[in-house]
Amino acid sequence: MHDDDTIGDVINANVQSVIDGFLVSWLIISKKVRGKYLGIIFFLLFFIILSGTKKSIITIGLMISLYVLFKNPSHLVRNLFVVVCIFVFSYLIMMNIPVIYDMIGNRFESLFAMLAGESSDSSTNTRDRFIEMGLLYWAGSPIWGNGLDSFGVLWGDDTTYSHNNYVELLCSVGLVGCLTYYFLYVIPFFKSIRIYVKMHKPKALFALCILLSCLVTDYALVSYYERVTYIELLLIYVLLEESVSNNTPQQAFKQVSSENSK
Repeated sequence: MHDDDTIGDVINANVQSVIDGFLVSWLIISKKVRGKYLGIIFFLLFFIILSGTKKSIITIGLMISLYVLFKNPSHLVRNLFVVVCIFVFSYLIMMNIPVIYDMIGNRFESLFAMLAGESSDSSTNTRDRFIEMGLLYWAGSPIWGNGLDSFGVLWGDDTTYSHNNYVELLCSVGLVGCLTYYFLYVIPFFKSIRIYVKMHKPKALFALCILLSCLVTDYALVSYYERVTYIELLLIYVLLEESVSNNTPQQAFKQVSSENSK
């Protein structure tokens, strides 16, 4: 663990925020936005906004948008319009409500400025510098890498990391290690597509949305050493197992666990 991003040396605050984003997305997609669930959604959103991390907001946006977009492919244009409306509405909230803008909106403003090639805040510029240097370190040993957690050592501060899971893995364990790690996502990726296309199971689509969100947020989050990251992967496998077997979540979990232990 890196000391600057942990809570009691237990969990990375950014990763926790992203997990909360998954929960909020699932509750909204499941249409559980009333009663006690509405209170849970607001509580998690409050924590996410307080954390000030863009990744969790991006996670929620991606999860809901991907689900809406692909739930009914025959209405792709209509779904795309809904997704655009979601993004515009979210943007207006972040930029026009002062409290939310101060907590998270200004960070998205810097992100948009960077994507437009304009000057951005110091945090975004530092991340870009980390990624650039991480790729240079990887170039020195492209196949096998420089060793686990080597980015901080090469940088000159062992509490520093690249803030990009792909770059961190390439720098640490090279192309071989990076491809091996992401092979964990290959099987559920194609399986979720196959199940949804053939059987139209919503849980398979949700599993695909989680997977794609993980791949996107890994661009700005070093997650491979976080044990909670593997809960996300386990959730994906459980959702797929439920989709094909009609088992309860508990039965699907036992099935996945027994298969992985063989």
